Amino acid sequence: MADDVTYADIKFSRVPRNEDPTITLSPILPYVWRTSTDWESRLEEKEGELGRYRNESERHESETEKYRKKLESIFCVDPLTQERKQQCCPEGWKGGDSGRCYYVSTDRRAWESASHFCSSVGAQLLEINDKREMMSLRNLIQTYEYWIGLSRKENGVWSWVDGGYLDRSMGSVSQEGVEYDHGKCAKGIRTSNRISFSAAVCTKNYPWICEGESGKVWLPPQSVFTESLF
Repeated sequence: MADDVTYADIKFSRVPRNEDPTITLSPILPYVWRTSTDWESRLEEKEGELGRYRNESERHESETEKYRKKLESIFCVDPLTQERKQQCCPEGWKGGDSGRCYYVSTDRRAWESASHFCSSVGAQLLEINDKREMMSLRNLIQTYEYWIGLSRKENGVWSWVDGGYLDRSMGSVSQEGVEYDHGKCAKGIRTSNRISFSAAVCTKNYPWICEGESGKVWLPPQSVFTESLF
């Protein structure tokens, strides 16, 4: 007798892989919202700080450039490269038509001391070689008597500090008011239309004028530096 076989229908339903009816997003949405808002707030705060730092940096750069230019104008030297600027007179000096620099003192010294001062700043006591320079200097100076780089040698000849003789076309040295043996140094006297030369006792104290090439004269007096930089 053949075995009896019973058939049954079995049905399976497919559940989507990502679907879990027990999980809901509703409780975490407020947290996500608060976190997002908090990060946006922090980002805005950091952007504000960055803007303040940027403004501060620009201000420092501006001040640095201002002081760099000030130092450059005082010393005629680029503080970054240490290169000397040509055709530049340091602060405290005056530029003339000849392209040279002139320091007109407000202090008073004896002739020898004044000469040493000029040497210490890369210059020499004033030497006047032509009438154009004389008229240019006349417009620079304010008072009337200054030591210049002219003195009388043992042979009685007036000569400049560089050894050259006084050109007679520029005038002569007056001995008025001083004994010949004592008046061995010359001062320049500002008149209405020129600078005249007059003998004086070398130990007398007068203001003085230094001159030098624009690319060689250096430090102004310390008082000029401290007052002008700050």
